[in-house]
Amino acid sequence: MDSSYSDFQFHPGFPEPGSFSAAPYDGNMGGIPPLYQPRGLPSAAEKSGESAKLSKTAVVSALEAVKQRVTELEKQLAQCARQHDLLEVVAHQNIVIQSIHNSCEKRLNDMQQDFEMKLAGVLQTVEKGHGDGESSDEDDKEDEDEARIEASLEAKGDPGLLAVIRHAFSHMLGTVKLTAKDLPWWPKDGEEWPVDSATSEKFLRFRWGESHTHEDNYRGLQTIFRYIRTKGAEFSPTSAKALRAISDEDLLDRVQTKYQDLQKALRAAKLLSSSRVTTTTEASENQGALRDAKLSKGVRQSRQQGKCEVHERKFAALSNDSEFKTDAFKTALIPQEPIMLYRYINILL
Repeated sequence: MDSSYSDFQFHPGFPEPGSFSAAPYDGNMGGIPPLYQPRGLPSAAEKSGESAKLSKTAVVSALEAVKQRVTELEKQLAQCARQHDLLEVVAHQNIVIQSIHNSCEKRLNDMQQDFEMKLAGVLQTVEKGHGDGESSDEDDKEDEDEARIEASLEAKGDPGLLAVIRHAFSHMLGTVKLTAKDLPWWPKDGEEWPVDSATSEKFLRFRWGESHTHEDNYRGLQTIFRYIRTKGAEFSPTSAKALRAISDEDLLDRVQTKYQDLQKALRAAKLLSSSRVTTTTEASENQGALRDAKLSKGVRQSRQQGKCEVHERKFAALSNDSEFKTDAFKTALIPQEPIMLYRYINILL
């Protein structure tokens, strides 16, 4: 028997085990009648021991079940505590968000009121001085146009840009030098058109006896113009700034001027009559005047003013011993159309 039952005590009136009599049962004796014990079956004492063991196993199982239940309840309790903490955090964040929302809403209302007040003031100003506003915008636009014109004129004399123009003519004509004796002429009837062996593209050729406005010459000059725009900065990185500043009109004028300079070289070498060169120069002047005539009055005035200011600075830069540093030359410089004068000053400088 288990030690946990060692302290068990029988009732005083209960006979101790093993003291039962085998005598017939007498009802007057007051004792416990002997149990009938068939042969081959366990005795009552043996049955009592097995019942005690089964009861212990059941108790242990019940205790284990209780422990598991307690463990589950503890886990649930811990989870509830975490959920409670999370709810407290969410509640606190909700309070903060509500406070921020109220602050933003108040700020938005203040900004809306301020915007409406400023808008009303602007509308009043526009209604009162609509004409003044347009005049101010036109002035700003004219100032921008004047700045672009001046920057473009400054870029026309950039050494890097001039080097790019010389390279473009040399590359597109397929000649190393641009001297009069090395300049190629327009192929004669029946002659094969020269081709670049590296790219299989045709070289450019000009009709040197014709003006730059001639269809063939104009097409070739446009090709050189596009080449300078697309690849000029690659050939001379120092010319990138000038290429960005110079306008298409001024760049094309520079290309046409280079063509006319080559014509002058041919004339000096007695390879071209002088009358044709004079004609091309006059055509360039007429074309520039026609181009300026298409512009608005304000733009023409701004352009002329900008060019005159640049010419004044160039005149001031002439050395004191220069034969052109005279009042007569300065007087003639300002009122005239500055296209040809600009060329003369560049030659002098």
